[in-house]
Order: sequence, then structure tokens, then C-alpha cells
Amino acid sequence: RQRHFREGDLAEIARRGFNSVRLPFGYWIVTGPTHGDPYVGPSIELIDAAVEWAARHGLQVLLDLHGNPGGETEEKVCGRAKPDWSWEDWRRDEALEVIALLADRYKEYDHVTGLQVCNEPSRSCPPSELLAHYIEAVATVREAGMPPERVSVVCPCYFLEEDRRDFLKEWREACAAGELDGAVLD
Repeated sequence: RQRHFREGDLAEIARRGFNSVRLPFGYWIVTGPTHGDPYVGPSIELIDAAVEWAARHGLQVLLDLHGNPGGETEEKVCGRAKPDWSWEDWRRDEALEVIALLADRYKEYDHVTGLQVCNEPSRSCPPSELLAHYIEAVATVREAGMPPERVSVVCPCYFLEEDRRDFLKEWREACAAGELDGAVLD
């Protein structure tokens, strides 16, 4: 892990004229694995180092919770493939705890300008359930002290056709109700 990326990589990103980096990691890096998940962690000091290096080189950071507790999909994109996965396996309450820890830990870093709450959630998750999670995640980030005028909460949408229309209708309603302040769809 300590050789996966180094400060020189972020220096090179800045030298090439980019202004931000997306830092993907699984929940186990923050809290260590739970429920018998087959990961190694915690290693949050690696996130700390990347955040410090980014500051040193003038880069903004999007923290990307790329693997949620229980997974957010049956696909490898969340850290493991599990064909029999169901959206009920996603331990969303535990994910909110991880999000709260991240938001609290990095709230004082002005160059941490985004927090992505999951990666490519399964299309089998009902749109209303996913939106409810996003609303709770946004509230969790805000309650931890990351303000909407500085930190975007990134919420992926991978629905197709009718589910996409339903999700976007509910998203617009939640935005109008002020429940997604500073949230963006990916």
C-alpha cells in the first residue's frame, strides 16, 4: 500500500496542470474490516498522507468511499465480486458512520472539497432506498462540519430508463426540499 502512490505522483499531477485528485479507498482503510470482510486495515494514515501531499502541491481532494460496508453492488468495483449480493447486504448505517468519521477528520482541510459516498451502486437497489441513503449521507457530512459552500457530496446514479426517471424525480424533489444541499450527481 505504501508504494501504491507517493508524494511524487501528486507533484507530477500538479506539474501537468491539474488542480484536483480523486482518492478512492474502501471503508476498511478507515475503520478496519467488519463482519468478517476479507480486507486488511485500518490504514487511514495513508489517506492522511495523501491529503497532506495534495495540500503541499496545491491540489484539491475528492475523498471517494469506493467500497462501502457490505458493498454497494455485486460487482468488483466495490472491492469484491459477489454474484449472490442483494442491496439489503449494503450496511448503509455502518457506511454513514464511516462517512461521519471522514467528514469529521477532514473538515478543517480547505482543499478537501468533495466526499463521494459510494461507487457505482447496484441498479438492483430501489431508487427510493438509494435516495434515502444519499439524504442521510449529506446530512451526516453537514452535521460533521463540512459546509455545502466548500464541500460537495458526490452521489453516483447508475439507474437506467424508468428507474432513472423515478430516481431523478425524487432527487429534484429532495433538492427543492433542501435535503441535498451541496450534493451533486455523478
